[in-house]
Amino acid sequence: AHSSIGRAEIFRSLLTPAAVADQAAAFDHAAEQLALTLDLPVERLVWVEAPITATLTDSGDSAAAVDVWTVSILGAPDAGSPQQVWRTVHVDLEHLDGRWLVASATADAGPTPAANELALQSGWDEFDVVAGWDPIVVGVGL
Repeated sequence: AHSSIGRAEIFRSLLTPAAVADQAAAFDHAAEQLALTLDLPVERLVWVEAPITATLTDSGDSAAAVDVWTVSILGAPDAGSPQQVWRTVHVDLEHLDGRWLVASATADAGPTPAANELALQSGWDEFDVVAGWDPIVVGVGL
C-alpha cells in the first residue's frame, strides 16, 4: 500500500531534487496503465521486483550509469494468477552531498525468458505468502 505523499517522500530520499517530479509522474503513469491492464485499483496490487543482474555502463567522479535486469511479480486478491514482468532498467546516477542519487531512470521490456510449459500457475494465496518473506536485496517500499 502506498500514497502519493509517502511515495513523494521516498522519491525525495532516492532521487536528485531535479528528478523527483519527472520520476513521480512516470511512476504514476505506469501505475495507472497497470491498473487499467489488470482492471483493478493499483492500491490493491502487490508488486515484488528484484534485480537479477547489473552492469556499470559509465562512471566518473560525480556521475555513473548502470543497467539492471529485473523481474517483477504482480498480483492482487481475486485477480487470477500473478503475472511476471521482465525488464531492463537504465539508471543514471549523480554523486551529491556524499550520496549517489538517481538522476533518471527508464526501462525497456525484457529480455523475457520462455515460460516453463510444465509449471502450473500459482494462485494469489501462494504468491501472497512468499511476497511477504524478507527480500534478499532490501529495497524501499512504495
